[in-house]
Amino acid sequence: MHVCLVLPVHNEELVLKKNLGQIVEALKGYPAVQWEVVIADNGSTDSTRQIAKKFIQQQRGCLITLRSTPTAGRGNALRDAWEQSEADWYFYMDIDLAVDLNDLATMVPLLHNTNIDGIIGSRYLEKASVHRQWHRTVLSVVYNTMTRWILQLHLTDTQCGWKAFRRNVIVETLPFVQNTHWFFDTELLVLATRQNKTIVEMPVHWVDKRDDRRKSKVNIMMDVLLFLIKMMGLRLRLFLG
Repeated sequence: MHVCLVLPVHNEELVLKKNLGQIVEALKGYPAVQWEVVIADNGSTDSTRQIAKKFIQQQRGCLITLRSTPTAGRGNALRDAWEQSEADWYFYMDIDLAVDLNDLATMVPLLHNTNIDGIIGSRYLEKASVHRQWHRTVLSVVYNTMTRWILQLHLTDTQCGWKAFRRNVIVETLPFVQNTHWFFDTELLVLATRQNKTIVEMPVHWVDKRDDRRKSKVNIMMDVLLFLIKMMGLRLRLFLG
């Protein structure tokens, strides 16, 4: 089984080298999987690309590449990396490793289930555990509630940075996704479910690992307004389509 693992990065010089090493070591625990790791830089202005290049040069026995898109946006990075691969599954995780790498033990067996088209991590299932700042939890709950009301997307956690999609989703659904930033995940999930793709959730162990040197961009009122605008825009597009 060939799995393309994409690590979207934007100005991640503080954590990149250490976390790349941890990821590569964790993947070695699943030798039956052919791992293709793509560091997908989207518009970094720090030393992220230099650190990634040096790390790649030091690796042996693991296919790791660096792809760069000039503009910021997780959707940009994921689309560019996924469209260049011929994998069976397309997986991404956040480079801060908020999701415990031990959760691979739950995800990898699901990749062999031919009845599943997508796997997403959830911080709200019964066996999940979460340690994060209260205002981020509030935003997350509000966001997921709005996706259920406005978009009829009945998933518990659309924004967790831990998702995998079978090749049929990338071929049949990804071309219709328009957003290139944080709403990319939600749009992909909405369109996939409307195409009757089977998306399952798995509990994850989440620890917020924001570095104190990185300022929080959370503004609850403004973020909720942006959520509403994006969701209503997608709902209108689906209605007109």
